[in-house]
This record gives sequence, C-alpha cells and structure tokens, in this order.
Amino acid sequence: MKKYVVAAMGLLLVLTLGACRQAPDDGWLTGYVEADLFYVSAPASGWIHELDVGEGEAVEAGQVLYRLDRDLQQAALDASQAEANAAQASLADLSQGARPEEIKVIEAQLAEAEAGLRYARTERSRWQSLGKKGVATPEEVLKAETNYATAAAAAETVRANLAVARLGGREAAIAAATAQYDAAQAAVRQAQWQLGQRQVPANQGGRVEEIFQRRGEYVTSGTPLLALLPENAMKIRFFVPEAEVGKLAQGQVVTVRSDSQAAAFEAQISFIAREAEFTPPVIYSASTRDKLLFLVEARPTEPASLRPGLPVDVKLP
Repeated sequence: MKKYVVAAMGLLLVLTLGACRQAPDDGWLTGYVEADLFYVSAPASGWIHELDVGEGEAVEAGQVLYRLDRDLQQAALDASQAEANAAQASLADLSQGARPEEIKVIEAQLAEAEAGLRYARTERSRWQSLGKKGVATPEEVLKAETNYATAAAAAETVRANLAVARLGGREAAIAAATAQYDAAQAAVRQAQWQLGQRQVPANQGGRVEEIFQRRGEYVTSGTPLLALLPENAMKIRFFVPEAEVGKLAQGQVVTVRSDSQAAAFEAQISFIAREAEFTPPVIYSASTRDKLLFLVEARPTEPASLRPGLPVDVKLP
C-alpha cells in the first residue's frame, strides 16, 4: 500500500487553527491527524469507458471501480477460443481414426516455426533491454515475452507433430494433438486474463478520497486512478521532547483530544523516530523553538471521526 502523506494539509490546518485554539494544559503535546491513503492504479493502458464510483463514496473489496475499453481483448479471446475449438475437433478426429502424415510438409512448418521463434527471441531481448533503460513500458516488455512464449509453444507443437509423423504411431499422433489442444486452452486462459485486466476493482474496502482520472481519459499501465481511505488508516503525529522520548515504547497507549471529539480517546504508539529534529513549524513557539524533538505516531484503538490535518492534543502515559 502506498502512503499518501498529507503533511502539507496538516501544516496548513494546524497553523491556521492553532491561533484559534487555546494553549494545551501542562503535560499535553500538540499534534495533528494524518492518513495513509491507498492508490488504485490501472493494470493496463487504455481508455476509461466507465467510472462507477464518486468521491466520498464507500466501496467494498472487489467492487469494480473503473472499466477500460475492451474491444481488442475481446477479439483476441474470440480468436483464441476458435483455435481451441479447432484443436479440440482435430483431437476428436484423430481419436476416431489415424491418418498418414506428410513429413515434408511438417518439416516446412517446423522451419517456419523455428524462424518465427528466432525472431521472437531477438525481439524479446531487445524489449527487455529497452525496459531496463526505462524506454519501454512493462506492458511492452510483457508483450514481447508473451510473443516469445507463444512462438516457442508453436515450434514445440510442430516438433511433436514431426516426431509423430516419423514414428507413424497412432498413440503419438493423439499425444501431439492433445499438446496442441492444451496450448490452445492456455492461450484462451491468457486472453481471458487480459480481458479481465480491463476492469479495475478495489483491492480493499474504504472511502473514495480523491478521483484523479475520469471517463473518456486515456491512462497508461500503473497510472494512479483514485485514492481510497481504508478503515483504520488514520494516525496521530506528535513530537515528544528529548527528555520524555526515552520513556515511550511501541504499543504504549496515549490519550488524545480534539475540538471535533466530545470526549478524549486512546491511541496506541506505532512508531518512534530514531533521530531528533528541531521543532517543526507545525508546533513552533517561542518556548520550544530551540528544542530537539522526536516524531511519534499513534493509531486510534477505536474508530474515531477524524479527518487528515485535524489538530489534536496528546497526553503521554
């Protein structure tokens, strides 16, 4: 999960609201709320045909959020299915009665298949090299690798057919037809997978925080489409004086209060910085400007109505 840091929002809101808030009581530290957002990205390139959610809407894990154009992938699936049907029919025909094989014809087919395999191998190496240099996209590299795998499978099928013809055995002919049918079925599964990539689901539940790409726009593979705010994604960030940080440990519970909550609530410490820093602007004051502080993060132990950037006060245990 990628982290969407809303520190800028936190700084702005805390600085703005800080002037309006009363100074914390003795023993209370100033902090703010931050969220870890989850980015939903496009698994493949294409045009956005449908956007099925809106900002602020709650979604469940597995719910479809986007639908990309799919005409090309559907056509590829139809072609693969037709080839699989033909291979199945050929296998059934061989099972009913043996036919003589033309070795010279198969040898010519093998020469053609091996030439295609050599070309696919060269293309695969070229695209892999371009991918390492950052010139080619992962999708283009994957396509070259897929073409090579397809060419290798085709050459292997022809070799099997040639072996069958030379042996002249009915059992070997059926085995070759079975291998061809299995290869066709694998191509169908691959086409189905590629078609499935035209739908973009939510990998986890949450609330749609921000939409980056909308219907009619073209996106490339890996492009962030929207940001989700998962449940329990909120955390409290505050800064502890050098003299106090040694008393804290991960798992300890602190008390948190804010103007938006009727009552204080508890949060469990999840992170303690190993290095100190000077007082950040978010809690800057004349009394603390020269002090070294340590960043501490804590997550609410119970669901709370918090928003990123909300200023809070924290009481240490």
